[in-house]
Amino acid sequence: RDLSKQLQRLEKPFNSETRNDVLAASYLTPTDALYVRNHAPVPRIADATTHRVLFLDGEQEVASASISELAARFPRVSVTSILQCAGNRAADDARSSGPNGFHGTPFEHLGCGMVGNVRWSGVRLSDVLPAMLPQRLGP
Repeated sequence: RDLSKQLQRLEKPFNSETRNDVLAASYLTPTDALYVRNHAPVPRIADATTHRVLFLDGEQEVASASISELAARFPRVSVTSILQCAGNRAADDARSSGPNGFHGTPFEHLGCGMVGNVRWSGVRLSDVLPAMLPQRLGP
């Protein structure tokens, strides 16, 4: 994360907006500049080979896999997509409509930087879930 490309709104949990000049400079938002909107602390995943993802059916664990195992087992795909926080432009909304749900919070002055056009890559959940939860989602 490059904080010189962002306006930090909150340290814990971390929240930031992408600066407007950074958004305007490129069709794709640089990964290190993309806004961050967290509602709770985010755990650090130090090692993709040991961090496990659990798959539950109700409260029963039916499968688990490391992030590395999922990446090796399923095809990697990429999608370009715009992502926007529902709170984007909260300050403009408040100016035009009066106090809103962000009034009195650290997000009261949000500009238009909680948006980005990003190339996402990884495995598809639509491939992973039927394979890991076949009794629920299998063929």
